[in-house]
Amino acid sequence: MKITKCLICGSHDLNKYCDLGKQPLANNLSKKKQKKYELSVNYCCNCFHSQLSEEINKKKLFSKYLYLSSQSKTLSKHFYNSSAKYVKRFNLKKDSLIIDVGSNDGVGLNYYRDKKFQNFFGIEPAKNISALANKNGIKTINSFLNTNIEKKFKNKADLITASNVFAHNKNVKSLGKKLISMLNKNGTLVIEVQYLIKMLNDTSYDNIYHEHIHYWSLNSLNNLFKSLNASIYDAEIIDTHGGSIRCYIKKNILSLNLKIKKIIKNELKQGSKSKNNYLKFSKKILEHKKNLKIFFKKNIDKKIVGYGAAAKTATLLNFIDLKNNNFSIIDDNPLKQNFYIPGTKNKIVSSKIFNNKNVDILIVFAWNYFNEIKSKIKFAKKIISIRSFF
Repeated sequence: MKITKCLICGSHDLNKYCDLGKQPLANNLSKKKQKKYELSVNYCCNCFHSQLSEEINKKKLFSKYLYLSSQSKTLSKHFYNSSAKYVKRFNLKKDSLIIDVGSNDGVGLNYYRDKKFQNFFGIEPAKNISALANKNGIKTINSFLNTNIEKKFKNKADLITASNVFAHNKNVKSLGKKLISMLNKNGTLVIEVQYLIKMLNDTSYDNIYHEHIHYWSLNSLNNLFKSLNASIYDAEIIDTHGGSIRCYIKKNILSLNLKIKKIIKNELKQGSKSKNNYLKFSKKILEHKKNLKIFFKKNIDKKIVGYGAAAKTATLLNFIDLKNNNFSIIDDNPLKQNFYIPGTKNKIVSSKIFNNKNVDILIVFAWNYFNEIKSKIKFAKKIISIRSFF
């Protein structure tokens, strides 16, 4: 379905600034030919929120899912340390009600399990992933966030966390309203989303795919929660997914503190409301495509292997359209192995099939985990990040 108005302010004055062509769904791996959908991003000329131009049915995207958050040691450590921080910051007790929405394999709740908390739950729409989380001792409800969810809990929550959920959901006002209603009067909602400003500055267009309907600045998030009679009272720029923002939200309207004002002011300085800045981003992605095509043409006689069958890999490979460069892509997630990167002939394989120095160039497509990946590779003569072409 076409998205014809801004999902934050309602304006119909939208301007396309990133067109990645028609692409398959990046995380829906299959051995069959897949349907392709428009993948492009608009900014709102009124409030400058960024969003996709088309929406894909969420059941098609999330009901069966092969992405496992726990596969990354970096991400696992991030969530573990974050949970420890929340316990201290919010003075959480062993019986505090803690809910993680879009909980995947339970990576955001492992700390509470290990520390013997008694009242923590995940909500995860993918049946196969929620089953895995339950098997690992994370109490997980297999469901989208709907009107029946509240009935599952006797009390209101002390803490609700949601990582990238606000990127994935078209109806963010309905989502935000539901989550805020599930908090007790002193409870906090903590969300993490990939940060638009970082994406624009780094030209990281490979972070764009059909699951991510929204691309958030703090200004847009502030506008959203103000409309829901809630307040962002703290925010942090963090490193996950190549650059994200974490927001702390409470019920009721509070005046903006100096920290929030400073981040929003800095966003303006960096061109969050500059049409020229979005045009520059559009030109840069075409330049990147050209550079990559030249690289592969120059190294056509080399043994090249990729690393990381992430959604970003699918976006990038479909956009640059290499055609005859059917190199393998290594991924540590066994659920992905022996499939192909959607829309390509690049097969996903285990690293175990490689030994000695029989790979000339290994390209790390999951560039946000470059150091973690580089440290365990012994079979490649040269290891480079796809970021080196940006």
